[in-house]
Amino acid sequence: MSNIYHILAKSPAVEREDMYLELEALAQKLLDSGLLRIAADDRCNFVHYSRPYESISMMFSQREIREPELVKKTRAIIRQRLAMHHKFAEMSRSGLEKIVEEDFARLLALDEKNIPLEDGHDIRLARLLVQSTHSAVTSLLIAEGVEVFVSFSHNIGDMLNMRQWQKAGNNNGMQSTQGEDCAIYVSCGGNPFFTGDAKRHSGDGEAAMARMMIIAAQEMGHYADIKRDHEGRHVGRFSADSNMRHPSAEVKRARLLDIHNVSKVVEKLDHEMLQQMKEAERQIKFYEKYQVSSGKIKALTKQAQMLRQRFVKQARQRGYGFLAQLPQQERYGSHVGMMLSDMKENLSPYAAAYLDDDPDAEEAVACAEALARVPQQVIKWGHAVTKAMMPNLYLIYYGQVTPACIAAYEAISGQKYQMRFTKPKNRASTWFKKWFGKKA
Repeated sequence: MSNIYHILAKSPAVEREDMYLELEALAQKLLDSGLLRIAADDRCNFVHYSRPYESISMMFSQREIREPELVKKTRAIIRQRLAMHHKFAEMSRSGLEKIVEEDFARLLALDEKNIPLEDGHDIRLARLLVQSTHSAVTSLLIAEGVEVFVSFSHNIGDMLNMRQWQKAGNNNGMQSTQGEDCAIYVSCGGNPFFTGDAKRHSGDGEAAMARMMIIAAQEMGHYADIKRDHEGRHVGRFSADSNMRHPSAEVKRARLLDIHNVSKVVEKLDHEMLQQMKEAERQIKFYEKYQVSSGKIKALTKQAQMLRQRFVKQARQRGYGFLAQLPQQERYGSHVGMMLSDMKENLSPYAAAYLDDDPDAEEAVACAEALARVPQQVIKWGHAVTKAMMPNLYLIYYGQVTPACIAAYEAISGQKYQMRFTKPKNRASTWFKKWFGKKA
């Protein structure tokens, strides 16, 4: 079974009035930073700054070349990169500045050719991103100036330069944490905000929204895995050594224990009852599709409901009450089976790129992948289920990794990390105040 990309534990907020106030502020901060680069089919909000002969290849968002406060930083980056090359190292300050101005003008001309994003797409994507991971990870990402690329395509190829494209153009997502390439890349496989009939992608709409958040959770999980010293400098990983040749003993042990835990859960569940429930659900789906025998559908639905009640009761008696906290799905039996397979898949992820002649190096990659997939599983199945299914990795990620991100954010930003979750005001109350000028 391959990784699942279409299920979310809960529907995310997309509009401002549905967001926690602090998360809305964080989404706006991400947007204002200029770090978010979006490729929305034929629309785009970033430009490519390229000087092949000087080995310079960078992306700048529209905000970074248009908004005064960000423009200063962009010019400084271009100036610094040019000055690093021997061709410009001995050049006079005025001569270098002239080239900076010419290159910056070229970026503005490129931006003029871009078709602007649809109104509101950028902030909506920012909202989905901040809901895809722990807020400390997003805060640190902004503080470190990490670029975030989001594409509506099925892979990240349209956001990469040629060198990156040759290596990773077909990836669903990617994270790069070295030098100038420090970035997060996420593909949606469609337009997350599409409504209507004229689809451009088969995955448009809710499927694209789920895929985006799941991939973003995993890639930002890899980013969070980085260990930093007291000054915020990268010094290694929680999951493995800095060269990814040896796994962390603690994470290796946690992964193996969690694999055993998933196997134990699968073994102790009543397979016969689960299979009966899945079969009843399969038949209901068949009869509904072909609109036959409404009486049969009612009988099968009642049977499936009874089986579910018995299954949940039995699961509670065996210490697996967390199964009752799975997101409510019409096909509960199929959902349970899918969750069990998905947990197993993500604790022992397989890809040709993960294989290595050195068993230690292969285990290091497996540990890094499994730890980064903890937040991904939370996005899909919720905290209660993920904590119960992979308790050891969950404890490392939320007990060590995220607190380390908080400490790093405070060291880099010089600010105290604070995150409360204040619910937005009731929309009916807001509407009442707007029209009647008094509190509802």
